[in-house]
Order: sequence, then structure tokens, then C-alpha cells
Amino acid sequence: MMLAHSMGSILAFELDKKIAGIDKILLLEGNLIESDFVWSTQMSTMTRECFEKYWDKFIKQYPLLLKMKVKKNNLDKYLSGVNNFNPYHIFLYSKLISKCSNLKFKNSYSKTIYFESDGAIDANIKKVFCCENNIKYNVIYESGHYMMIDAYKQISDIIKEG
Repeated sequence: MMLAHSMGSILAFELDKKIAGIDKILLLEGNLIESDFVWSTQMSTMTRECFEKYWDKFIKQYPLLLKMKVKKNNLDKYLSGVNNFNPYHIFLYSKLISKCSNLKFKNSYSKTIYFESDGAIDANIKKVFCCENNIKYNVIYESGHYMMIDAYKQISDIIKEG
């Protein structure tokens, strides 16, 4: 079983093509549709030096952006790892996933279970996409983008149900 979050969904699909024996792919707010790739595509067009300046600025502004987005008073649990991200790895990963297309991963869709927060942008489009591509779709209520922090119990219950 593979668990992937956000931009990590593409890595999960790529690994599924290369590793035998993966029975399920669980995507938490995973990138599925074209609009999900806007941020990574913008990053992938920068030079490394430009990206590193952008990343320094992003890391400083991220707590405020996150607070506005998820409306949480205590952001420690959301921010505890953000300073440990390696900007060069994120830069390379954005270049990798900006080249990917949904059509490459159709063979993985039948084993994919998608988890979406109830307030997600493009939720209806993703629901239709999942229905058309044989992807099991689950809505996680009272959760933001970081649903593994907000709603781990709901996710765990769905996984246990199979």
C-alpha cells in the first residue's frame, strides 16, 4: 500500500509502474487534474537561483498564508517540518512532475483511492474525474489540505473498511 500527499501523487504513480506488488495507492489531496499543476509548473520554469530566492521568500510568508487558508490558531503542527524541506529537491521535483500527464497513469487508477477535503478547490471536477477513471473518491470533512493532521481518524477508518 502506498500513501501520497499533494505533489507526491505523481511519484506514487511513477513508482507503481516500476514496483511490483503495490495493491493500493492512497492519495491525500493528490494532484490529479490540470489546475493542480499550476504551482509546480510555475516553479519548474525558473532557474535554480531564481527558485531559491522564491523559496526563501515563500518560507517566510508560509505561516501567514497557511493561517489564512486553514484558519488555525496553532500552526506549530503544520509548520514543524517546513524548514527542513530541501529547496533544490523541490525544484527538481517540480521539473519532473510538470512533464507528467494524466494519461500516463491510467493503469494505476483501478487501485487508487482518492481523499479530498470538503473545502477543496476543484472538488467537483476531481469527483467527476475520479468517477470517469474508476478511482474511489472519499470526502474528508472538517479538514484542510493537510488532512493527515486534521482528520487522521476519518482516513484511518476508511482504510480499515477497505
